[in-house]
Order: sequence, then structure tokens, then C-alpha cells
Amino acid sequence: MIFPPTAITLALDFGDPYQDPLDDDDLMAEDVAEHWGTSAQQKDAVVRLLRTVCTKTQRLSDLTLSRYKHTVPLLGNILPLLPGLRRLDLSATSPLDVATLHTLAGLDTLETLTNAPIMNARIDGAFTGFPAMKTLSLSGGVKDVVQLLTAVVSRLTSLTITSYHSAMEWQTAFPRIEGPLSTLTAFRLHINACDTDLPDPDGTIRSNSEGVELEKFVAGLRAPLARVQTLRLSFDNIFMTCNDDQLARVAPMFPHLTHFELVVRGDWEGFPTITSVIAFARHCPHLETLLLPNLHSNSKDMLAALRPSAPVHTALRVLCMLDMGDVKIAARDVPLIGAVLAAIFPSLDVQACAEPPRTWTHIDRDFPWSF
Repeated sequence: MIFPPTAITLALDFGDPYQDPLDDDDLMAEDVAEHWGTSAQQKDAVVRLLRTVCTKTQRLSDLTLSRYKHTVPLLGNILPLLPGLRRLDLSATSPLDVATLHTLAGLDTLETLTNAPIMNARIDGAFTGFPAMKTLSLSGGVKDVVQLLTAVVSRLTSLTITSYHSAMEWQTAFPRIEGPLSTLTAFRLHINACDTDLPDPDGTIRSNSEGVELEKFVAGLRAPLARVQTLRLSFDNIFMTCNDDQLARVAPMFPHLTHFELVVRGDWEGFPTITSVIAFARHCPHLETLLLPNLHSNSKDMLAALRPSAPVHTALRVLCMLDMGDVKIAARDVPLIGAVLAAIFPSLDVQACAEPPRTWTHIDRDFPWSF
């Protein structure tokens, strides 16, 4: 294999190239190509391949390993050969153990660690480190993530957490990670509450979607994220309580926002309307992008909310709604509503609104409706 010794970036995906990318039943390849031999031979071949590459490319600083289940022994073999590693991406790989995390924490050049899975790592004060870490993206339970964040000694600027634990568990955990949160300019949290059907004592089946009140949920984030600029909150399998009044009280909590996303896949009690958009724009003067999950309005209500509104002095360029199925706007009212929106939000970029961000089109696999 010819690999340029001056290369600084290497990305390896061990997934089946013939597998449907939308079929996530087995995101992690059990083994690499069958003609490589037995599983043990395959693991040995991958280790030898990467050891050779890492030995010959002293400038390698950016490494991506995707869909590989033997991540821990592999990293144990190659990390000592990467003294200048600055970025490591571990998409859809096996969970990292405490020894591997300890090794990563000792890399004084590592600035970005993304898609790092941790599960039952039992860190619990075993080490501290990550002196250069700026961007961290983790998937795991509350206990593992909290313990790892406590081990980070650097000032993080971007943090992404994906978790299958309940929103309530995270709500109570926020005070324990105020230190790492307080330096962030970008925070993204995705919670899948793992909707299950559980039998009541009488044997009937009931839905077990977790209830979340948005205002109460973000209250614990208000102080540590006082200066956050990018905030993305995503919930799966929950029952969301959120209306215009609540969103109007959430907006002033984060006055420095330039980008806010609220994604909810579940049931609702109370729905945001165009009034929420106006409130966010007024309380967040630097806001450029606002993505909300749902908008319940009709032509009459929307115009009633919009017409009394003076132009908002805001940077808002992109306004998107993930689901506008409950919006009932008569065709004859579209030009008028568009004109009023343009007058209230003079900075709106029609082209940018028509092309929603990749975070929505990729994760949700549907284009949101947008203004």
C-alpha cells in the first residue's frame, strides 16, 4: 500500500459498502471483508495496517475510524505512535474503556474528540487530563458522561452529548457539570427517552413516554450557559410541554444566542406559534438561525400576531419549522403573510430558509417546511 508520508488526515470506514445506509439495524461492522480470513486474522491485519501507516506518517494529526467493533485494542496499539494527534472521530465504534480514555487524556495535542461512545467505563476519578481539548462529542449514560467531563482539565468550547437516559436524570445532573458547561460557546444535547410500553398492574398496556417541560428543563442550564451562542436541544420519545409563554421565558435565559434548535419527536401539550419566533428574535438580538419543531397557526391567528409587531432589530436570517402540518394558511393570504414577515424580520434570507441546515435534513431524513 502506498501512503504519502506527509499525509495529515486518515479516514477508515469498516462498514459494508453494499449495505443500505438508511438501514441502521447493524451500524457497526461485525468484521471487515470476509476474504481477509478469520476474525482474529482480520483484527491482526487492521492493527498491522494502521501501525505501518502511523509509523510512516509522522505528521498524521486527524484520524477517523468508523463502524469498527474492536476499537479498544486497535487504539491501544496505535495511539502511542500518534504524538501529534489533534482530532479523533470514532463514529459507530465500540465503547471505550477506562484504560483507553486514560491514554487519550494523556495526549497533550488532542483538541477534538467526536462520536466517542462510553458505557460502564467506571472512570470515577481514575484520571484527569485532556489539556488541549476544545471540542468534545460523547454518547453514553449520565454517570459516564458526568465522570468524563469532570476529568477534563481544559476549557471546552463545544460539547455534544447523545444519551438514552431520561431527561429528568440529565436535568438533575446539570449542576454537577456546571464547570465544563460554563466555558462553552456551543452545546448540543440529544436525549432519546427510549419509549417503551409497560403493563399497568391491571395488565393494560400504557405508553411510557417521558414528560418534559421545556422551561423547567433548561432552568438548570441558564447559569452555566449564560454566554452560549449555539444551543441545540433534541428529544426523542418524550411528551413535550411547551407553548408560547414558556418559549418567551426561555429566550431571555440565553441572550447571546446566534443559533437555536429545538427538535422534538414525540407528543405535545401546548404548541409554539409565530409569537414564539417574535419573542426569541426580540430577546436574542444576535440570533441568526432559529429552528423550531412545530408551528400551530392559521391565517387569521398568524396575521393577528404579526400585524401589531414592529420590525425586530435582530440578525435573524434563517427561520425553519420541522413540521408545519398543523398550519392552515389560505393560499390568498400567503403573499400578505410573507410581506408582513419580511417587514418584521428584515434580515431574513429567503434562499437560506429554503435550504434547511444539514442537521435536520440528515438526522430527520425529511426536509422541514420553512418560511
